[in-house]
Amino acid sequence: MFKGVPFGYLVPDERMLPIESIRFFWVDRYWVECLLDGAFSIGRVTTSDHQRDSQYPTSPAENPHQTVTGFLLRSEVVSGWPGLQVDGYDGNSQKLTLLRMDRLSANVLICLFEGEVADVDIHQKPETIHFGLDKNGGNFYKKLRNKDGELQDNLKIDAIPWKDKNKRVVNIDQLAEDIKNVISFENFASAQFALEAIEGVQMVKFRKE
Repeated sequence: MFKGVPFGYLVPDERMLPIESIRFFWVDRYWVECLLDGAFSIGRVTTSDHQRDSQYPTSPAENPHQTVTGFLLRSEVVSGWPGLQVDGYDGNSQKLTLLRMDRLSANVLICLFEGEVADVDIHQKPETIHFGLDKNGGNFYKKLRNKDGELQDNLKIDAIPWKDKNKRVVNIDQLAEDIKNVISFENFASAQFALEAIEGVQMVKFRKE
């Protein structure tokens, strides 16, 4: 849907989509039907031509979707993370069918859903797990998990041991030793270190007001 439609038809004025913004919208079903009808009417000359076209059980000039909503996102996140994934949900937290997801430019993303979208989750691919630290302002720390893998607010490394703080190179041996002392693992090995150091993918949720 909307493939080949000039961007100026979707966003008439750049001020409607400022940098680092997201805009939700409804798709006017009648507008789409008029657009399709105009595109497929080139060969029509008489009223009988239109009647003949309307007799086909499935016409490519008809809009098959009753309700389509979506959003436009203009952000450097679009260009910085080309593998982004998007999930849309209705007001009952039911996942909607994603009809289209395309980058209209380096930093503009369009997504269309079948149904009325209420919430949008934008995240990296689930397999993009990594080791990482937590940050509060300019200070780094590491929140730890208990032996069952559950994050605990009272278990953390407040002072990260650095090899080179300016380049953010961590002293892994010392960090592993600090984690071992806080959690009190009986047998601390690479599996236990991975349990504490691993971070999931980042996700941002937007809610349509």
